[in-house]
Amino acid sequence: MKAMSNSLFRRFVKEESGMTMGLVVIMIVLIGVMGAGLLTFVQRDLENVVEVNRGQKAIEVSDAGVQAARRQLLVNSFPNQYNDPNGPATTPLSPEASNSPWAFDSGSATCGSPPEMLAAGPGRCITTPEGNVRVTIKYLPPSTTEAERKDPNFAPEVLPSKDQRDYFRVETDGVFSGARRKIQAILVTEDLNLPKAYFATQDIEVGSSSTTITNVSLFARGNITGLREDMLVGEDKAYGDWKNDSNNKARLGTTGVLSGATKAAGAGAEGIIEYNPSSYNSDQRSAPAANTDRYKRLDFDAGAGSAAPTPDYRFCNKGSACWPAGAPQPANVISYPFNDGRKLDAGFLQSIAEQQVNPSTSASNYKTQAAGNVNVDSDTFYQVAPALSSVYVVKFTGASPGNVDLSTNNGQPCLSGTLLVINGSVDTANSGEKCFNGIIAVQKDPEYPTTNLEYRNIGNFTLNGFANIEGTMKIRGSVSPIVTNDVLNQPGYHDVKTWSWRECYKEACN
Repeated sequence: MKAMSNSLFRRFVKEESGMTMGLVVIMIVLIGVMGAGLLTFVQRDLENVVEVNRGQKAIEVSDAGVQAARRQLLVNSFPNQYNDPNGPATTPLSPEASNSPWAFDSGSATCGSPPEMLAAGPGRCITTPEGNVRVTIKYLPPSTTEAERKDPNFAPEVLPSKDQRDYFRVETDGVFSGARRKIQAILVTEDLNLPKAYFATQDIEVGSSSTTITNVSLFARGNITGLREDMLVGEDKAYGDWKNDSNNKARLGTTGVLSGATKAAGAGAEGIIEYNPSSYNSDQRSAPAANTDRYKRLDFDAGAGSAAPTPDYRFCNKGSACWPAGAPQPANVISYPFNDGRKLDAGFLQSIAEQQVNPSTSASNYKTQAAGNVNVDSDTFYQVAPALSSVYVVKFTGASPGNVDLSTNNGQPCLSGTLLVINGSVDTANSGEKCFNGIIAVQKDPEYPTTNLEYRNIGNFTLNGFANIEGTMKIRGSVSPIVTNDVLNQPGYHDVKTWSWRECYKEACN
């Protein structure tokens, strides 16, 4: 019996000896099938991750195009540079008639090179190691009705008539490693409320009987001296009656003292306003020289027959001792119609000047030296298009302030744009065409805050614009402002903010 059991067991084992191999083969097949499925899943997941990353990079490239458009508008936001000639009528605010290369209807060209190439189209092409992007900018005219506000070819808001914001639609088309993304944004300009006037933190002296000041007002934290009868001509094109958010009484013109002349150009000072005694007439300014300070604080030249201003009408910012915070505006107080504590952003303007390079000389519009004299003329101040977007910055780095001589070469048109001088004075030269269109600013270097700086309008020099000086000002030529909106569109006088932003999922971004 025992021998039979052993025999049966040996036969059973012999018959089952191949099962282990079969099981191993089956397990290998199962593992292989499962592994192949897992690898397929992992591969698809990796491909999705790569595609998402490519799309994210393309979005970043496209958004970089929006930021490039913002910087472009900080330098040049003149509406007619991005205007639709077939769309709503727009009044040109810049002397340049042709559209910018950034405009939505500019010349068509391909962007980049294969494989990262965008097909032919308008606008500015920006190529980077991260990818390529095409950028277009279109001006959106003001909306005057609710229907226009809903029209994509108009500004998305109906604004009050005094609001001078400008809206632009920016479209970008970015590509990265084959992934393509589009963004549409609306950018809007914002007035920085810098002085659009002749403003000096110290005194203003008018030194010539032949000087005429047209359609612009004078403001000084110190004194204004040397004014003459009928020297201030026309209306204040920038501020009208000087009323602003913190100044509800505006100026004397709104009280009826100067009937029919509520927007007359005027002079305002925290010190005294003194007229040249030799020009007093019998009915208006016959006071003896010793009493000329009766014209202090505020005055307007509205022509013969205008009344003398109130003697104690003075400048006082809200929140100061003479106008406490929370208190109503005192009857004898007026505030500046601009932010008198704000000045041009020197670092921003320097970055613009460094990028404006004359292709003929390879010299930029930024000049720095320790001291001495710098000539700024048609040979050195490179004019970009539009000319009012040109920026020239001179910075003196020594303890002693330098000096800039400003002139225009004979036979050349007036220079245009913004001239910023840091730690130096400015003289307008007596030679050449003797004119400048735009803004002249003289600012102190924080390292030398006590330096006395001057702007000297010498001879018969004509400044069609404004001058803002941290120091004193002497005017001997003729001055008149440029169109107010032109000033707001020049570099440094406005900011650009995002009103809306969206990614487009269709080829036509409407």
